[in-house]
Amino acid sequence: ETHTALADVILLDVEMPGLDGYETATRLKGLPGLSNVPIVALMPQPEAGDRERALTAGCDGCLILPTEPNVLLARVAKHLEGWRETLSVEEENAYLH
Repeated sequence: ETHTALADVILLDVEMPGLDGYETATRLKGLPGLSNVPIVALMPQPEAGDRERALTAGCDGCLILPTEPNVLLARVAKHLEGWRETLSVEEENAYLH
């Protein structure tokens, strides 16, 4: 059985009041129809390790806000083409534990 994607891309503010954006990303990736949809984490005031945490949680990329509209559009286009930010094995292992 195949599922139709519910979205083309998800822009996720990881600093939503009352919600853990990282857990939200993990849960979204586990839903039928969303597992292959790129998630771009939007980070208004990132701290050390936030990018790595987002990628480990299932986000496909991170973007620091505010950003220029043309930068946002270019990044979304790259993700729609299949591009994904990656972590080294060491970084991923450090943030999984």
